[in-house]
Amino acid sequence: MRDTADRGRRGRLGAGPSAWAPAGASWSRSWAGAAALSVTAYVPDAVLAAAAAAAGAAASGLATGAVLVCVVLLLLVAVSYRQTAREGQGVGDLGYGVVASSLGTWPGLVTAAALLTCHALALAVCTATAASYLAVTVPRLAPATVQVAAVGAAALGLAVLGADRQVGRGLSRLARVCVPAYAVVLGAVVVAGLAQDLTGSLGRADSAVLEVLPETGGQHGQQGLPSLAALLPVMGVLVSGSAVLTGVGPVFGGGCLRGDRPGSGPDGSRRGGRDTAQDTRRDTVSGLVLLATGAALVVVIVYLAGTVGARVVEDPAGQLLRDDLPVGEGYHQLPASVQVARAVFADAPLVPFLVVVTTVAVMLLVGATVLTRLPVLAAVLGRDHLLPHRMCQPGDRRVRLWCAAMAWLGAVVLLVVARGSVARLLPPYVLTTSVYLTLVQVGMMRHWSYGLARATDPRARQRMRRSRALNAAGAAATGTVLVGLLSTWPTRDAWIVLAVLALLAAVCLIMRVTSLYYRRVSAETSLNGLQDVEVLPAQVRAVVLASRFHQLTVRALTYARSTHPASVEVLTVDMGDGSAERLVETWEEAGVAVPLTVLGSPTLEVVPPVVSYIRSLRSDAPQDLVVVFLPEHLVSHWWERVLLSSTTTRLGAAMRRVPGVVVASVPWRLATPGQPGRGGPGGQGAAGGVEDVMDADVAARRASRRRRGQGGPG
Repeated sequence: MRDTADRGRRGRLGAGPSAWAPAGASWSRSWAGAAALSVTAYVPDAVLAAAAAAAGAAASGLATGAVLVCVVLLLLVAVSYRQTAREGQGVGDLGYGVVASSLGTWPGLVTAAALLTCHALALAVCTATAASYLAVTVPRLAPATVQVAAVGAAALGLAVLGADRQVGRGLSRLARVCVPAYAVVLGAVVVAGLAQDLTGSLGRADSAVLEVLPETGGQHGQQGLPSLAALLPVMGVLVSGSAVLTGVGPVFGGGCLRGDRPGSGPDGSRRGGRDTAQDTRRDTVSGLVLLATGAALVVVIVYLAGTVGARVVEDPAGQLLRDDLPVGEGYHQLPASVQVARAVFADAPLVPFLVVVTTVAVMLLVGATVLTRLPVLAAVLGRDHLLPHRMCQPGDRRVRLWCAAMAWLGAVVLLVVARGSVARLLPPYVLTTSVYLTLVQVGMMRHWSYGLARATDPRARQRMRRSRALNAAGAAATGTVLVGLLSTWPTRDAWIVLAVLALLAAVCLIMRVTSLYYRRVSAETSLNGLQDVEVLPAQVRAVVLASRFHQLTVRALTYARSTHPASVEVLTVDMGDGSAERLVETWEEAGVAVPLTVLGSPTLEVVPPVVSYIRSLRSDAPQDLVVVFLPEHLVSHWWERVLLSSTTTRLGAAMRRVPGVVVASVPWRLATPGQPGRGGPGGQGAAGGVEDVMDADVAARRASRRRRGQGGPG
């Protein structure tokens, strides 16, 4: 008790909510770097594919311009979104808290649903991207992208659940190796490619000999003034480029840069609230540098892909032509970064291989971090009664298992629906990201407006106005992306976007129903006054269930008598097999001074007559409290539960529905073969079994009487 009290005074009992998760400054920087650089694996392909659909072979300039515009939007959104974490509003919840507190219930529900869906989409995108890069080295895996991605997601979930802190240290070491290696390899490709481009020695991609067949409405520059139908594909290119925004939340949200643990300090910071402006500026600069590095790599890869003539389309079998004929299903399209690496290092095949290996490692690392951060978000939502309350314990293994299972199931469904195509998964990914980023920015605007209404210091008011203007610009940027995506969805796999919108609505409805249920339970169980505490039952009556006279019955009877009830009786049911008669004879021979009641059962069932008898006790004395003691076996293996009777479980479930009845379980631990159990010879005799189930006061009184009987000090 002293240790528990001391720990309680020091702060909180047990480990922190994120003690099981990888933490620390090195891990946080590595994870933020992986999240920022992961966009280089799938954004160039998405932009080039959308540009090819809009402009055919003349897609290089369109793709590069679209990426540059999206990079400007990325930096604007990153600076504005960073204010959420700086103000302590987005630590651990990715900005959900500020939306719920500033905008109300339904915007908070939409934000929470978007964040949960975004985690499943992130896992699906990461594993699908890793599978597509893995198919570069193992071409036989190309037709089985969905299966490989699903197995990869399951392996990540098992790895995260498998070793707790050991897997955290392993992921930290992997991140410290893979993220710098990926940056170095990709940086070498980019620098060498730009140098060769300046000197005119840059080679051509293997796919440069192919021709691209644009979709209907393409070649927007060849028909005079572009019409609205021709502008939609161009808008689609911008929307594809805006996938770089998917790295903003993971880098800045949830205290990623400092490894903050929600709840460990007054403002959610890891150091108990002793945060400084210098640390905040350092985090902002670090996040911006990481995001800018990833965005710059995306721009250069898109530019070099256009320079080397790399062909990347959504449907290679139908859109790529060789000698005016489609290449067919046998053609395997390589990712843009791999095509650029092969063109730049044509004589060094090791470099493209390293690009593939490091990309797979980084994508799997990001997928693992999605699974480790999801329970923290679920804990925040459980605290606000939007998810089951058991989610409030992110360190619980079952909670992590539930979160990993739900994320895996959602990712598998999305992979099957999108047929493993990253290009089909990106629009809903960008949609959910834009939804919650826009709501967070609007919530921060309302937050600053509230602050302006209360602040009187001119400097503080000026800072709040600047912050509100910055958040307004960020909201305009993400809102533009959202509007652009919704305007182009009829031309780009509309059914996937509609399915994700329906999923968002369903998640919102489920969380709303959950919140209303908890509100109803709270209203029903709340105290109207302290007078309810003084209400006591007239007397307590104990009923012990018994099937035969054995140690389980003795233990339950002893436990019942130790509670000092007004009356105790033993109850059994006559099943017509003679067991009741044998129990009565044994009971009389033992001379137990407790009445034994035998119930008849015409239908040869146990539960109905027992429940009927307990109800009759309640009807005879409504002011009394009836405590039913159920002896049961405590087993170690699942097959033992199958062999032993489940009558006790059904009796407990049935009697818990009777008002004024308390069910007390009295367990008997069965010995494991080869090991002495708590019950059995030498370990579970009458006295030992009683002391196992006695409370501390009763055990102390018995020990005192035993000492007095032996002549010891009383």
